[in-house]
Amino acid sequence: MKKILAAVLFTVMLASCAKKEPVILLRSGWQVENIGDIAHTPGFIALAEKYIPEAKVVFWPFYGLVPEEEVEMLKNRFPKLEIVIGEIDENGQPTTPELRQAFGKADIFVHNSAPATLAWREALAFKELTGRPFGVYGITYGLYGIPEKDALSEAAFLYFRDTVSLEKAKADGVRAPIMGFAPDAAFATDVEDSDKAEARAFVQERQKETMAVVKETMLSKVTGAIEMSKDVLMDKIKGGWAGQTIGCQYGGPTEFKWKGTLIQDYVPIRWDKGNIRNQILHGAGLFDDIYMDLTFVEVFDRLGLDAPADSFAMAFANAGYDLWHANQAGRYNILHGIMPPESGHWLNNPHADDLDYQIESDYAGLMSPGMPNAASAISDKIGHIMNYGDGWYGGIYVGALYALAFVEKDIEAVVKKAVLTVPEGSRFRSCMDDVIRWHAKYPGDWKQTWFECQKKWAEDIGCPDCVLQPSNIDAVINSAYITIGLLYGAGDFFRTMDISTRCGQDSDCNPSSACGILGTLLGYGNIPEEYLSHLQEAEDIKFPYTDSSLEEAYGMSFRHALDNIRANGGEVLGDKVLIKVQKPEPVRLEQGFTDMVPFRRMLVNKFADPTAGFSFEGNGFALSGSINKIEDKSYSAKVLVEIDGEPYRTMDLPVDFKTRSQELCWAYRLPQGPHQVKLTWLNPVEGGNLHCNFATLYRNK
Repeated sequence: MKKILAAVLFTVMLASCAKKEPVILLRSGWQVENIGDIAHTPGFIALAEKYIPEAKVVFWPFYGLVPEEEVEMLKNRFPKLEIVIGEIDENGQPTTPELRQAFGKADIFVHNSAPATLAWREALAFKELTGRPFGVYGITYGLYGIPEKDALSEAAFLYFRDTVSLEKAKADGVRAPIMGFAPDAAFATDVEDSDKAEARAFVQERQKETMAVVKETMLSKVTGAIEMSKDVLMDKIKGGWAGQTIGCQYGGPTEFKWKGTLIQDYVPIRWDKGNIRNQILHGAGLFDDIYMDLTFVEVFDRLGLDAPADSFAMAFANAGYDLWHANQAGRYNILHGIMPPESGHWLNNPHADDLDYQIESDYAGLMSPGMPNAASAISDKIGHIMNYGDGWYGGIYVGALYALAFVEKDIEAVVKKAVLTVPEGSRFRSCMDDVIRWHAKYPGDWKQTWFECQKKWAEDIGCPDCVLQPSNIDAVINSAYITIGLLYGAGDFFRTMDISTRCGQDSDCNPSSACGILGTLLGYGNIPEEYLSHLQEAEDIKFPYTDSSLEEAYGMSFRHALDNIRANGGEVLGDKVLIKVQKPEPVRLEQGFTDMVPFRRMLVNKFADPTAGFSFEGNGFALSGSINKIEDKSYSAKVLVEIDGEPYRTMDLPVDFKTRSQELCWAYRLPQGPHQVKLTWLNPVEGGNLHCNFATLYRNK
């Protein structure tokens, strides 16, 4: 449980609220005859004074008339205390004007420590009338035959003053979002037993932790915000970057070696000492998941949150690293004047549904703690550099998973909320919903869910290299593998990493994302030492094609997160931040390759000398090929593409693959019917060749 101390500076945040100060309505004062019951009320008020000083406590005594000596005692200790008298009638309504007023201004109802849930009716009435939460602080459960079970399951939090009650409540089926132990509020009175220092320290620690939950519940209802220390924020950001790197290294040796099949348990996946450091120094191409992110992170660091899409596009297009698939097509488009979002659109990019932005979107979530919609806005600007539709949704989903991992305690809750950022009606959303449903149906068998995905969702329809092939680089199926790893890993770092790897296909990128998301939820300090120690050997090494190491990435993402928190209505207050947590909202619906059904991978195998061509019947094609035997690496072939005797476009195809289109040419949404495609090499080179390899053909149904 997070340990949060209230800060006086929190009043700055509360100044934006509709009311001047948050209000706790405290139902207490069960008896006045014994010292224990008398101590409940001042004990809780003292806790609130210490840990939530900005809150006002309104005391609603269970006994309608409080003796004068008790009122005097309370007023002497708490001069600003307000006491209200009244009851709830048979219709669930307050019987006095002062109680009605208290209901109207209270942000939370707290049932104080007691031998049972004596005021369960009042708690339910408060929630029913106001729509605001109630919590229970330090009770005994199961005595006196009080029908409290159903009422307790309506609470926002339940704290029991003895663990016997806690276990009995769980056994009886009581369910609340937060259930735990808290010392009786009476322990918080100002009477100090100096001979019991250890016991007092324990009680105070529990008081601090449990009152933090009271505060967080109340403030989240008042402001929609949560408080987080900067140290915790940094720990989670580091956990995200660290998890990405570890997961990528773990799955690296398996990448695209298991295509259309899972990696069985008997197949070992090695983890060697020094492997991350050696990989960065001698084989850093594995870490495209990381250095691609860093390209965008470095632009934010130079230009700020409002950096235009063109700045990211040009940094990406002119970077020194090799690219593939949607990234390569996006780079080609940008270098030829087709800027985002058109550079990622499926009509301009045959790989628009590929997972490229999915593996590069981690940064957007890491700089948007608790703010999935802010992450989506970033991804709208950057993700369309190279993707569209389901390919873009992969990045939207992963960004939301990271953002929500900062503020959720359970990975299943992270998954179920993150998927809400993807619109219903999309292929991507339907698949993720299926994975969540299959996990519920087969909770102990991740392989069964993998088989269900394989039967329904394993057909790539866009990528010319994977359509009608065992390989699948589509964002839909690979995001499904991330989700399988997260759900069946159930918060265990190794199991999450291992399952998402053993799902196969892009089995370095998928565990990279899964471990980065879980690393954010767990925090850097909770990543197993077996993996973290290897990472720490490499944290100071700059990744190739960037100016940044992991240590520098931690700092940049932290700065960007602070800026983004401020930009989205939060506050940075000393050593803490106030995050206005966002309810996930779906982005717009867009789907690529509509009315395009791949039906044949046709071998062309012709050289342009200087012309070559092929015919087909359908409504689209993508032609793969190559340019070879040309020594001048600055040379670029000019190829006129004609369809049905009419000029379609002229392709500029550099001999250097780094800046060349991955396909020789393509065309979609042609009229359904017979077509003739002709390529003419306009500037041939003696001894060189332009080879037309195979054509992926489409029809409309």
